[in-house]
Amino acid sequence: MAKGNKFKGRKSRYVSEEEMRLRNEGVIREDGSRPGMGDTDDEDGSEDEEDGEGGGSDAQKDKIAGVSHLIEVCNLNDPKANKRAPGDDTVQISRREREAIEAQEQAKKYREAHDRGETEEAKADLARLAEVKRQREEAAAKRAQELKEKDEKKKAAQDALAARQAAKGGPKGKKGPKRK
Repeated sequence: MAKGNKFKGRKSRYVSEEEMRLRNEGVIREDGSRPGMGDTDDEDGSEDEEDGEGGGSDAQKDKIAGVSHLIEVCNLNDPKANKRAPGDDTVQISRREREAIEAQEQAKKYREAHDRGETEEAKADLARLAEVKRQREEAAAKRAQELKEKDEKKKAAQDALAARQAAKGGPKGKKGPKRK
């Protein structure tokens, strides 16, 4: 088999310039048949004459063969196609973009509910914070109590020292031990 054989076993059909011109003008159909030459189709001959419109060319243009008229084709890269009408508020977004927007909205709703304390996680956090606050208050109260007891002991020791010195006669001056 030769390289570049694009017909792959089918016979190639060569079209003359005249046939191409007629096909482009609509005189020859895509399948190669000419209108009005032994056609049994109802597309161009019998119904058009019954309608009484006279010229069959207008009726022929009105009738569309196949499903090509049902398929809308547009170039998404065309800048003219991307422009919307001023009153058109509908936006066509892709599935991924739509899902990303929905995820952002859900995250925002969750954060707001969390800030209000309505979620289970927020309730657990608030309970944990309350427990930590209670423990800190207990620790501060315990430290204050210990400091108070320490001050009382210190004051009691000073009072006892002052009482002993008063019983001895008290120090009249500051005399240190004698030196030799």
